[in-house]
Amino acid sequence: MSIDNNILNETIAAISTPPGTGAIGIVRITGRDALAITEKIFKGAKKVSEISTHSVEFGKIINPQNNEIIDVVLVSVMHSPRTYTGFDTVEINCHGGVMTTKKILELALQNGARMAEPGEFTKLAFLNGKIDLSQVEAVADLIHAKTETARRSSLNQFLGNLSSEVKCLRDDLLQLCTLLELDVDFGEEHLIHIDTEIINQKIETVIKRIHELLSTYNVGHLLRDGAKVAIVGKPNVGKSSLLNALLKKERAIVSETPGTTRDFIEESIDINGIPFTFVDTAGLRYSEDRIEKMGMNNTIDLMQSSDLVLMMIDRSKPLDDDDKKILKIILDYHRDNPAKKMIIVQNKTDLGDSSETYPLLDEFTSVRISVKTRYGLDKLKDTISRHFEYHISPESPVITKLRHKISLEKSLEFLNSAQRSLNQRISYEYISFDIRNTISSLNEIIGTITSEDILKSIFSSFCIGK
Repeated sequence: MSIDNNILNETIAAISTPPGTGAIGIVRITGRDALAITEKIFKGAKKVSEISTHSVEFGKIINPQNNEIIDVVLVSVMHSPRTYTGFDTVEINCHGGVMTTKKILELALQNGARMAEPGEFTKLAFLNGKIDLSQVEAVADLIHAKTETARRSSLNQFLGNLSSEVKCLRDDLLQLCTLLELDVDFGEEHLIHIDTEIINQKIETVIKRIHELLSTYNVGHLLRDGAKVAIVGKPNVGKSSLLNALLKKERAIVSETPGTTRDFIEESIDINGIPFTFVDTAGLRYSEDRIEKMGMNNTIDLMQSSDLVLMMIDRSKPLDDDDKKILKIILDYHRDNPAKKMIIVQNKTDLGDSSETYPLLDEFTSVRISVKTRYGLDKLKDTISRHFEYHISPESPVITKLRHKISLEKSLEFLNSAQRSLNQRISYEYISFDIRNTISSLNEIIGTITSEDILKSIFSSFCIGK
C-alpha cells in the first residue's frame, strides 16, 4: 500500500472529548511540529521543548497575538516514537466547555496545525506502523461496544489476538511457499526432496484453522451489532408492557385501547453479554384503517428482518380468529425460513389460564409470563439469550467484519485449488502461486495489502479526534 508522505509530514489537531459541557476538555495535537506549535501558545515553568517525555506540565494557554490568557491548563507531552500515532503528541487538558476547547483548537490551527479528519489520529498510527488494520477496526468497535463482553472482545482484538493468528497462518504459508519454490528452482539438481503428503498436511492444517476462524463470524457479528428482536401479536396482548418491563422504564405508551402503537419503538438492552434491540411493533389485526394497515405492513417487514420474533398471545383467553390468522402468517413464514428463531410468549397468566390447546404452538419454544407481576420475565430473558448461545472465550480470536470473512473465504478457495493441484501432481510452481494468493488474502485483513477505498470506508465511521 502506498503511503501519502504529505500526511506523515503534516501536524494535525482536534478536540478529542465529546462536544458539550464537561469537567475537562482535551485538545490533541500530533505530528512533526506538535511541540513547536504548542510552545507558541503555552506558557509554563518550562518551555514545551524542555518538558520530559510522558510528563505533565502546568501552565496557561495564551494567544501570542495579544497575550490574552485563554485558560489555565495541564499539558501532556509525549515524544515519538512512544505515542499512539508514533509522532510527537501533545494533549492540552483544559476546562470543559464548547468555547474554551474551540478557542484553543483555533490557536493551534492558526499556528501551524491542520484540522484532523475523522479517525485521522488512528489513521496516522496505522500508516506509521503502530497498529495494523484489524486493530484499527477494533478501536472503532471498542468505542461503540454495547456490552462488557463486546468491550473485552474488541480490546483483545486491539491488543492483537486476531493479528497474531493471521500472521501465524501467513508465516506457515510463507515457509511452505519457500519450500515449493526451492523445488522449482533446484529440482533438477535433486538437492532437495519434498514429501507431497507433508505438503498436503500443512495445507490441511491451515484450512482447518481458517475454518475455525470463519466459524466465529456469527458470534463476532452478534457481539458487535447485537440481535434484533421483534415483539409481535394482536393489539392489547401486552407488547408495549413487555418492552417497558424488559427495559425497566416507561418507554412505550401503554393503554387498554387496542391499536395504541401505530409505529414501532425500539430500545437496546444487554442480556448475558449480548446486545439485544427489542422492537415493539404495531398490533397485527385486520382493519380498514389506513394507518393501522401501514403499521401492520411495517410489522411484517420488521419481523422478516429480525433475528428473533417474540409472538405474544393472551394466555387468559382462548385464541380468537385474529390470533390464529396471525399465528398462521408467522408460522408459515418461519417454515419457509427455518434459520429464523421464534418464541411464543404467553402473557397475562395472572388473569387465569385458558385450557385451550393449539397444535401450531407446539412447534416452537414457549414461555408463560405475567408482565404485570413480572412472573417468568427472567426465564424469558434466559430463553432469549439461549437462542444465541456461543461458546467462544472473549480472549479467543474472533472475526467481526464482513471484509475479514470475505478475505478468509478467498483464502480457502486458493488453498482448495492448491490441494487439487497437489493431488493431480501439477507443477509446484502453480501450487506456489495459489499459496501466494492465499497470503495476499490474509494480508488484506491486517492491512499489509489494502486499497484506499477500504481505508476510506473504515475511517469514515470514526469521530474527529480519535
